Amino acid sequence: MITRDSKSILVAKDSLFFRTRLSSILTGAGHRVTLVEDGNSTISAIETGARGIDLLIMDFLLPDMSAFTVLQWMSDNALENKFPVFVVTGEGESSHIVSSLFKYGATGVISKDFTPERMIFHINRALFPEKASAVSQKSVRIPVSVPVDFSSEGLRKETGFFLNISKSGAFLHTASILSQGAELALRFGLPDIKDPFDTKGSVVWKAIAGEADPLFAGYGIKFTYISPAEQSALDSYIDSESRKLLVSL
Repeated sequence: MITRDSKSILVAKDSLFFRTRLSSILTGAGHRVTLVEDGNSTISAIETGARGIDLLIMDFLLPDMSAFTVLQWMSDNALENKFPVFVVTGEGESSHIVSSLFKYGATGVISKDFTPERMIFHINRALFPEKASAVSQKSVRIPVSVPVDFSSEGLRKETGFFLNISKSGAFLHTASILSQGAELALRFGLPDIKDPFDTKGSVVWKAIAGEADPLFAGYGIKFTYISPAEQSALDSYIDSESRKLLVSL
């Protein structure tokens, strides 16, 4: 989940807690972040550095203006298509407000209760559309956060988390040190699937996050054994979740 193609993201939020958390998530995923606190600072940052901004994430209600005002200013200054814009909303925002944000030029709407995995999934899809369109159905990755028990020869059973999963592999988040090519026995569950999966996988790559926030540190796992029944259940889960992701943020 950590990109090697770092992008510059402008974050506009008045809450210090949410600014810090968003910055931690985004930098943990490999991006560069600039923080501002209100609408005027957002507009000023865009005016002085629009060419260096790859994506904007802003609160729906900033201290001095709403996201509508910023989006309208961007439209008036022929900047509406310069970079993707995500607006962070509360759970109580009406469907009318959400649809209006899209009409004003927002790329996506992010709920404040989004998980880091799902947020990064949508942000990276907006930042790298060519990669998203080139991904085969076999490689579609679904953001999840499910515990997984794993062990290999000479390693006691430990527990990590799958942060995303595809029909052929997953990303294992763990602080354990695993070697390239290590064979793992894996046991995990998926939402709405009754029986747990007992599969085997091989470590094919490693992701190293920053020491300050190892949120996305871990390993890319390729499944080397999965029973036909488990593969069928996994395929159905991936197909169902991918359809949901296409129509909702």
